[in-house]
Amino acid sequence: MEIEDQNDYREQLLDWCKNIYIYWDNMKPRFSKLFDIKSLDEWEESCRILMDKLESDFEVNLEDYHKATRLYEQWEILFNESKGYQENVESLERNNGSISFSY
Repeated sequence: MEIEDQNDYREQLLDWCKNIYIYWDNMKPRFSKLFDIKSLDEWEESCRILMDKLESDFEVNLEDYHKATRLYEQWEILFNESKGYQENVESLERNNGSISFSY
């Protein structure tokens, strides 16, 4: 990979990391109610380590790409599971709200 291409790729990967970390920061309160804190902390730390590397090192290697891919896959699982959980809660709330009791 040419140096210019590698630098562009590094910048794009760094922008991606920063964007997903912003989403992470917004979703962390919801995630922390549903998932174990240790796993969440590990995801956050891995993302920070990758961002730090990309900010300080101009060489991007295949491992950086694989790490970003794994972070995204984990993010997607967390997001989808939390979304499913939220939909179930909303459905239960709707159903409970429509139940009437007669005495």
